[in-house]
Amino acid sequence: MTEGLGAARVSVSVAAPRVVRVRITPGPLATAKTFSYVVEPPDPGSWSLDAGADTITLRTPHLVVEARLDPWRLTFRSADGRLLTHEVSDDGNFAGQRFGPPPGFEVESLPHDPARRVLRVLETLLLDPEDHFYGSGERFTRLDLVGRTVKIWNRNPYGARSELAYKNLP
Repeated sequence: MTEGLGAARVSVSVAAPRVVRVRITPGPLATAKTFSYVVEPPDPGSWSLDAGADTITLRTPHLVVEARLDPWRLTFRSADGRLLTHEVSDDGNFAGQRFGPPPGFEVESLPHDPARRVLRVLETLLLDPEDHFYGSGERFTRLDLVGRTVKIWNRNPYGARSELAYKNLP
């Protein structure tokens, strides 16, 4: 999961009964959260956490999120055990060509340089052909984002003809 960095911090929290929030930050310490558009978070409902030797499992009445620690992998299931998605670290074909980047970070400079800068967080998930994705903040393109690379950073687009967004609320 760390692709170029020695450590990462992953936090998974229950945002609502059917929604979990995953935050991935470089380094062993979480960055301070200084701002949120959410004024009053919804009641997350009941949930439980089970920690084993090599897995940590978060359960809600609707979702199960399993974090396998070594090798790293996040897996998302329905409460009845049906696979929803999981991280893909080896997305390639029979000829060895890579289709997507492995989960991790893209960094500027050498991996162990203390002055390095994280350019972006990369996440690659297994998708079913019937999956659809909506949201990711203010967009001026089609609603269903399946099959698209979603760039999420705030920038004034000065109009509605680009993929740039002034408000990203994933």
